[in-house]
Amino acid sequence: DRLQDGKPRELHLQKSIDVIKCPYEEAAPDFHTESGQGFTSTRLVTCPFYTVTRMQVSGEAVFSQDQPFQMISVFEGEGTFDGKPVKKGMNFIIPAGYGSYTVKGDLEFMVSGVK
Repeated sequence: DRLQDGKPRELHLQKSIDVIKCPYEEAAPDFHTESGQGFTSTRLVTCPFYTVTRMQVSGEAVFSQDQPFQMISVFEGEGTFDGKPVKKGMNFIIPAGYGSYTVKGDLEFMVSGVK
């Protein structure tokens, strides 16, 4: 890999080795289900660095974005996020500082975010 000026990029091998966890330790499932107005959420994984939550919306639900970003992956159904159409197979990011957003429709999606 090279920098824009064509010179080789510095490799940080020791730093890479220092952060590798060996042997691999699988994250324990952390299932926690919660229901609210128009939605059901199931936390699948949480650790000091990130969370992954499965969301099921039927009708209309309002969520807040309080993480550095949220990665959304729609895997079933269709609807809208703040009026923008979404459907199965779509992925997008909700940036930091976005605030609350409204999801309408009948859909399931994953919300992944860093802490």
